[in-house]
Amino acid sequence: MTLAVVPDEVMKELAKVSKLVIKEQSEQDETMKKVYDAYMEYRVGVRKYHLISEDAYSRLRQ
Repeated sequence: MTLAVVPDEVMKELAKVSKLVIKEQSEQDETMKKVYDAYMEYRVGVRKYHLISEDAYSRLRQ
């Protein structure tokens, strides 16, 4: 098996399409909207944490 890096353009497009699908789904299902909104709030906080912990540690190890 060969590992390959996915090009940035592909990852950006995937993120864009994923956000659109999730947004559309959450507009149709109240439970999904609650879960998605809670996850996005959590994600903001955890991202700040990772910038000073996990990501910082990974950068030092490279």
